[in-house]
Amino acid sequence: EGREQQPVCILIDDYHNAEQDTRAFVESFALGLDQHAPTLCKFGQLIVVATEEKREGSLQLPRLGLASVKEYIERVLGPIDRLTTTADVLYRYSGGLPLLMVEGLTFMAPHIFQGRALEHLLPPPHIGLLYGEKMRELNPDVRAFLSMVALLFRPGTAAECEAILQLSLVDVNSLAEACRRHDLISEETTLDGGPKRYRMSSQALALDVIARLEPQERCGLHRRIAAGLVTVGAIFPSEIAYHFEKAGDAEKAADYYRQAGEKAKLDGQLNTAASFFTKAVDLTPRAAKGWQTLLEEAGRLLILTGDFSRAASYLQYVPASSSAKAEELKGWLALKQHDFAAAKACYEKALRLLGPVAIRERILILNAIANADLHMGRVAEAAEKFRATLALEEGLEKQDIATIDNNNLGIALALEGKIHESIQFYESRLKKGLAGDTLENLNLLSGLGYALITASRFKEAIDCLETARRTAMQLQAHHALFAVLGNLMTAYFKEARHADALIVSKELLSIEQRRGSPRDIAFSWLRQGSICLILGMEEAARECFQQGEKICADAWGEGMKGWFALMEGHREREFGSRDQAVALFGQAETSATAVQDLSLLAWVHYSRADMAYDHGDRAGAKASLDLITWTTGDVEFETRKALLTAKVATSSVAPDEIYPSLKAACEVHHFFEILWEVYHAWGLCELRLGRRDKACDLLEQGIVILKNIMMSLPEEYRSRYIQPKGRQALYRDWKQYCLREIDTEKEIVLVFEGVNDLDQRSTRVEKSDITRKIP
Repeated sequence: EGREQQPVCILIDDYHNAEQDTRAFVESFALGLDQHAPTLCKFGQLIVVATEEKREGSLQLPRLGLASVKEYIERVLGPIDRLTTTADVLYRYSGGLPLLMVEGLTFMAPHIFQGRALEHLLPPPHIGLLYGEKMRELNPDVRAFLSMVALLFRPGTAAECEAILQLSLVDVNSLAEACRRHDLISEETTLDGGPKRYRMSSQALALDVIARLEPQERCGLHRRIAAGLVTVGAIFPSEIAYHFEKAGDAEKAADYYRQAGEKAKLDGQLNTAASFFTKAVDLTPRAAKGWQTLLEEAGRLLILTGDFSRAASYLQYVPASSSAKAEELKGWLALKQHDFAAAKACYEKALRLLGPVAIRERILILNAIANADLHMGRVAEAAEKFRATLALEEGLEKQDIATIDNNNLGIALALEGKIHESIQFYESRLKKGLAGDTLENLNLLSGLGYALITASRFKEAIDCLETARRTAMQLQAHHALFAVLGNLMTAYFKEARHADALIVSKELLSIEQRRGSPRDIAFSWLRQGSICLILGMEEAARECFQQGEKICADAWGEGMKGWFALMEGHREREFGSRDQAVALFGQAETSATAVQDLSLLAWVHYSRADMAYDHGDRAGAKASLDLITWTTGDVEFETRKALLTAKVATSSVAPDEIYPSLKAACEVHHFFEILWEVYHAWGLCELRLGRRDKACDLLEQGIVILKNIMMSLPEEYRSRYIQPKGRQALYRDWKQYCLREIDTEKEIVLVFEGVNDLDQRSTRVEKSDITRKIP
């Protein structure tokens, strides 16, 4: 009945596993169908069986290729982030067999969407049904060969198989041919015509073969593989270490992991080196000779790669005061975790343990103490120590001086306001340094980038820090990448390249969430939210601030809570409730007072003054400004404060006496986000004085600054960027007082209202056309 409605196909899978009675029934039924073939074809009825048996007239279905596996994944899961990696793993896992591909993807799907590793798959539950009968036909020697290839878990050359099994090439080829006839392994040659290699027909089969081995048999095979690979040569030590580890020979495994770590270090693969050294430590008894050396090197590499929590978990086992190197490492870790007092204590202990002739090591430790002083705000003390170590360097060889990378006199000079000297210091050290991408040059480039930012040479800073970023990524030096990305984000932000700053902030946050401290993560959320706020992305900013505040509540101090309250206040002021903004500024003030953070307190008073001015409360604005009785040393803050002071005192200040100097300061320091505000305030002053042409020139210059920033952004950011109230106010004033009503299709109007053509300037209005009240 069904076939009269639509074609019918009966598919019987795994027919070779069917019981004899079932097979007899199907085959007799099929013979009966043959007699009615014309009628059945008319109605579209068909029986298909899929079998591993070779039958006369059967169609041999080829295995699926990598492209087909990739297409299958796309059809089942849709677009996914790791499609290429997933397809490669699934292809190797299944060997192109559709059944194993389906089962493999079923197993992998949760791993894919949870972002977990894909390389540690379990064998499918039904793999034994496919190969069980073939495996039972193998003699012990062939099974041992197959098990060896499975445990290698990679293609093995004939020479490797000879060395492992201690057989002749003829015997190896004979065993391989027996496996190949049963479709258990495949042979392959490299494109360059290299030696023949053997591999399992699928990773799923390899996993099943391994799972069926008795523990003692598996151990013995691992030992034979390790011993054989040692004699072959050109095998990476970590592979040999792995097989010795699985064989239960911890001592040999640890030694080969150490060798692998040393080799990875030479290749600049610090993450890999760290993983090998930690494995060596884990396999070595604490009482064994060389254990502490392994432990210290593992700790050093973990700090270098930014994995501070794991570094702490290893270095906690170093005996107290056991060596200068151990105390230095503890100090370095404490410095990276922002425990500066503990860092100084460790470094000072390291100095006491150091021998009298170790001048280079003494210089490095003294510089580290000076860096702790810098972080603690003791700039003058730090500068004095840095200068003292420079004098000590005179007794060293040039190549030793080139490896001293932690003298940050340049940063101390920058903090003292000696910017030119700071830049000269880093440029001089780079000239004396080692050629190429080295850790020493990385730290110097990072310091130079900071100095260039302080000098408001942001384009040069970006070039310098991008070089440092590439070097850090190449060297896997994540400990330095935090500072490099933080400074790079600042440079992009100061250059008004907000979209680039946002990209860098997301990259930094991603790294810190894996490796950073709670303080670092919270600070990155704060900075990312601030960038979103500048871009007019209110919802994204709120999400950033909320995420950061959770971390502050759980793990960090009052001062950071104050900064979050301040920025949340700005978000509420711009997009929400003024009353809520007032309350948040109050919370920020409480936090600033509690921790005596004068910088935060100054920003709170400024923010209140700015909000009061926007609501016409000049007296309130002046009262808040008068509370800032100290100099912050922050050029951007002082420029904003001077602008707001001028706006509040408009009636008593001639615009030509204050605004030109503010304009010059903004241009020198690339304060473009302040510059358009300067033009806006200046233009309104000129309007009040009746100098309309000059006022319109100034307002239009402010509009052009905004337009240039906006047009530098990707298109998806532009409309949001111009939404904040201050930018809209400038546009509204320019359009109201300096543009004819009939000119609403002019270029800047079109840009601010959604069109990007800005090639022509606007038409000004005549004096008689201004009928609206000037504020």
